Amino acid sequence: RPPRSTLFPYTTLFRSYKTPRHAGFCEGVLKQLAGARWFKEALHVYPILTSDGLEPSPVMCSCMVSFAADCGEHELAKHFYSRLCSLATPNLRTCMTMLQVHSQRGDWQAALAVYRDMQVRKVKIDGHAMNMVMGICAAAGMASEVEQLLAEANLLIDAAAIKGEAGTAWEFYQNMVKCGFPGNTHTCSILIKTLSPNPTGDRIRKCLDLLQEVGNMCDQKLRTRLYNDIIEAALQLGDSTVLIRSFSQARQHRVRPTAAACRQ
Repeated sequence: RPPRSTLFPYTTLFRSYKTPRHAGFCEGVLKQLAGARWFKEALHVYPILTSDGLEPSPVMCSCMVSFAADCGEHELAKHFYSRLCSLATPNLRTCMTMLQVHSQRGDWQAALAVYRDMQVRKVKIDGHAMNMVMGICAAAGMASEVEQLLAEANLLIDAAAIKGEAGTAWEFYQNMVKCGFPGNTHTCSILIKTLSPNPTGDRIRKCLDLLQEVGNMCDQKLRTRLYNDIIEAALQLGDSTVLIRSFSQARQHRVRPTAAACRQ
């Protein structure tokens, strides 16, 4: 990595000579500074690059969002993000950067606005983005917003389950748990559906853990169906330890296994 003193030829060149400037040239300069992790220096170079009236490109704006966020210049990051949104659809990485900015500021309304704009612009939302927004809203005590976001998270998990992408559904759920959101009865119901046709001991145990937490919130009919689905998956797996726990926990919740399950 070169010494920071080598930045001075950049600024001298831009100020003293009629260096041809166009978006591609400026993007290249900013990318070089990003590669050297000279974020603060990039903030100083940007006004020089655009001093002759050059309009920033989406790539330039995206770079500046990242530089400003890294330097703690939150208002500047918001400015460049707004400019970027007026030019193009931000990519997921830039959106995540802005969510991190709003998280540091504790601004749940701004974070939720970014998230809703991502939905409108059809930016592909992953579990990290949704969980971050839920976390920001939860930290601000916005229970109704968290409940709504949890319902949307369940829809994403369900969509993956319907497509047969059990791995994706479980990855999304595990990210939720890491962020402090264990799910609800709907989450539990969806995850139990993913156990078939290829159950694993780990996933069955996680379903039992979640059902232990939310089982009392289910009516008897739903609770019975969920436990019998788990028992069926445990029978299919053939793991006696998992099966014994499934039967035991079902009895704790006053669920009687089906006659077919008992015969097996």
